[in-house]
Amino acid sequence: MSDQEVISRLLYPEEFGIDQYSDEDLSVFAQYLGIRQTEQTREILLRLTAHFTPQQALAKLQNESVEAEPYDSDKEPYQMIYSYVLNNFSLSENAARELSYKLGHIWKNWQVERGFATLGISKTKLKERLSKQQNNRCMNCGARFERSENSIPFEKGDIYKPVSEFTDLQYEKELDHAEPISKLGANEVNNFQLLCRFCNQGKSDDSGFSLEDRLEFASKDIKNIPASKRRALFFESTASKTECQSCGDSIKSREMTIRKKYQNGCFAGSNIEMLCVDCVYN
Repeated sequence: MSDQEVISRLLYPEEFGIDQYSDEDLSVFAQYLGIRQTEQTREILLRLTAHFTPQQALAKLQNESVEAEPYDSDKEPYQMIYSYVLNNFSLSENAARELSYKLGHIWKNWQVERGFATLGISKTKLKERLSKQQNNRCMNCGARFERSENSIPFEKGDIYKPVSEFTDLQYEKELDHAEPISKLGANEVNNFQLLCRFCNQGKSDDSGFSLEDRLEFASKDIKNIPASKRRALFFESTASKTECQSCGDSIKSREMTIRKKYQNGCFAGSNIEMLCVDCVYN
């Protein structure tokens, strides 16, 4: 049975018995629903945004012009949106300003997807600026960039943080959208951070661990879980934390790793805590 046949049948469960589908078939359907939900959310937001946007603003975003009553051509699109909303909809100045700012972000993300927008700063310069701001450490795990030789998890072959199991240098600094473009994060300088390659590839598109992965690996010994999956779980388990859960040291000053809270518990995000290397190895 093809993926499309599985999806078609699951969309109309009253016509088919659910027990005829394998776990793999159901996983395909769950993945399909996730993709469609993202696409539909983006489509709804863009339709609503178009409703509150004057022709001139959208034309400027597309580097085009229209024959209509012009706004000041020097204004940014979000400023045109603000004037349009304020003049045509029953909103206060503050509400109109807030709405136009948010709509401007949505259009910027749309530009990124279509290849229109640029940052106005080179990636090299942006990396240099962020490296100083972050004390030359990964924003997620606190590892020093480009310093594998001084990393305890690397030297010890930490199986919970398998930085030594990959061919490429895992502590290279990489630019990352703090709030992903796929989730309508802005393509602006203040939405960028530096992650080490290990964390950035563990983050991927910020979609997290699938339910299928969680159930498949929860009962396994950590040594039997592929390094790429351990990297993904590492990011998921550390992304919302900024300090060691034992001593309180910050990622601004210590490299972090992870360990199980309860040794006999499953290998799952809820049973993982972030600890600094000093607490783990000293």
